[in-house]
Amino acid sequence: QYLIGSDKVLLMQLNGFLSLQTMFDDVSGFGAWHRRWCVLSGNCISYWTYPDDEKSKTPLGRINLANCTSRKIDPANREFCARPHTFELITVRPQREDDRETLVSQCKNTLCVT
Repeated sequence: QYLIGSDKVLLMQLNGFLSLQTMFDDVSGFGAWHRRWCVLSGNCISYWTYPDDEKSKTPLGRINLANCTSRKIDPANREFCARPHTFELITVRPQREDDRETLVSQCKNTLCVT
């Protein structure tokens, strides 16, 4: 269990593979999952395709946990995702020009909820 919204900053760095659905591909109406090398540092999860990419490439993306509206992270409901060890993070950020609506992202007014 990880509590979000704490004033404490994680001083150590954690890393490992996670399967992410943030890089969304619509495959027959279902989201495609991508295995990515992830690094949690401070309040940000950065991700790459391979572990070696971390040292030589810009991350494919970042998830800023400060934008996370989830107060507590628990395993996802099996009706939401049948994959074991799955959790859901909901983030809110200002909408960008290239944002589009998908099964995992909704754009409302000037905000993007993912």
